[in-house]
Amino acid sequence: MKMHPQLFLAGAAVLLLLVLVCSFAQVDLDLFHLLGIGREIAHTGRVPWTDSTSYLPTLHPVVHHEWLSGLLFFGTINISGSSGLLALRWLLVAAIAWLTLAAAQRRGAPIVLVLLLAPLAIVLVGPALTLIRAQVLTLVMMAAFLLLLRSERYTVALAALALHVCWLNLHAGFVVGWGLVLAHVIEVALRERRLTRPWLHFLLAAPLLIAVNPWGLHYYTYLLRALPMPRPQISEWAPLWQAQPYIIGACALSWLLAIYAIAKLGLRRTPGALLVIVAALLALWHQRHGSIYGLVWLAVVPAWLAETPLRQQVESLFRHRVTTIGASALLLAIVLIILREKPWQLRMPVNAAMPGEPPPRIIFPQGAVAHLRTTGFNGHLLAPFETAAYVSWHLAPQVKTAIDSRYEVAFDPALARQFFDLLNARGNWPQTLATYPPDLVLVDNNSPLGAALLRHGAWRIIYKDDAYTILAAAHDARWHYTDHRGQRTAAVFP
Repeated sequence: MKMHPQLFLAGAAVLLLLVLVCSFAQVDLDLFHLLGIGREIAHTGRVPWTDSTSYLPTLHPVVHHEWLSGLLFFGTINISGSSGLLALRWLLVAAIAWLTLAAAQRRGAPIVLVLLLAPLAIVLVGPALTLIRAQVLTLVMMAAFLLLLRSERYTVALAALALHVCWLNLHAGFVVGWGLVLAHVIEVALRERRLTRPWLHFLLAAPLLIAVNPWGLHYYTYLLRALPMPRPQISEWAPLWQAQPYIIGACALSWLLAIYAIAKLGLRRTPGALLVIVAALLALWHQRHGSIYGLVWLAVVPAWLAETPLRQQVESLFRHRVTTIGASALLLAIVLIILREKPWQLRMPVNAAMPGEPPPRIIFPQGAVAHLRTTGFNGHLLAPFETAAYVSWHLAPQVKTAIDSRYEVAFDPALARQFFDLLNARGNWPQTLATYPPDLVLVDNNSPLGAALLRHGAWRIIYKDDAYTILAAAHDARWHYTDHRGQRTAAVFP
């Protein structure tokens, strides 16, 4: 097929759509936990075996499986500030896109079909491309594995083992890579009645190499505890049918296209079918895995569709003038939205939404943290689960918090459940509060815990802004009431 102007327009539109989807992402709440780990490693010269930010009893050792990600992000900010972190995020997004495109083309997918189908994958992967979390690095590694699986050379499998060791020190999502290889080996054995020996040897060696980390064999114990752990309090771990309608629609359309190709060609002519099926089941189980499914789908399914009548229809469509007009209009619309959203700027909400504005997913308690720093507070602070790591990043080691968003690495699951009940004023929460008493409590203004504490009469408000409230024990005379409602501040990062 000749390269038509429509193809260039479509490519530009897809690229800008990727930029647009990423531009909606605000600073990820997990980032501050990672920055804290990176700072501790940089200052002490060693990887910690404990959690120094919590006043609660913690596991030992604490396997900070994202330690290398934290060091990378902290080093980036330390050298080049927030602009460097933004640049790193865009570099990683570009790597994901390029590796996935290369994997699709290695499977025989024409660029036309890849560009046509890419928006579906972007919708599925987009929620994971935040600023920035270790999962983004997992997606880079996964895209690399999808490309490497097209080779059966031992040198490639050895390269994959090296990536595996790097990956497991960046993020525990490395188990996805091992799972991809397992699905590939099983499918080749079933489809072609043979063993792909380099990847079979990878499967045997990779579990042994998990021990190549700062905690050695303790990493295995962490995986056995963390992988099956339920996470009902985190929305991205909910099943797909609880996702936003546009996510459900994108998944449904992707399934229909895959089913259409399999129905036309049969399973024997759709290599990678097991990869797609496994990834689809993961996405159905947890919304978080929709990004994994999106990459696998884009790397595999376009090559199937290239063998169906759909390819001729798409190529015919790309030759029509109306396609040029439509692609140009889409391109212009995306450019205008990008200019409005300013993806080159960091998005970190620190103020409550103004009337008529959509509320941000998370508001960081910058005003409350600044107040605690100004007053010289030193002690235990019960903070919201979502923003406790932000508090620790700014106020540690003088201030210790309870449970933050990376709780599965540091706390016994039973204790974590007790504190989730406490933060939501459920069950036997007064007993948990009495057992692990904080000096102060930070809550958002809609928190059921804040309302419950005030009803009990043993706590009083000492600080309030439009988003957050700080409470102290009613008998503690050290604190005077500060009212910052109506005051808006510019976000300060990091």
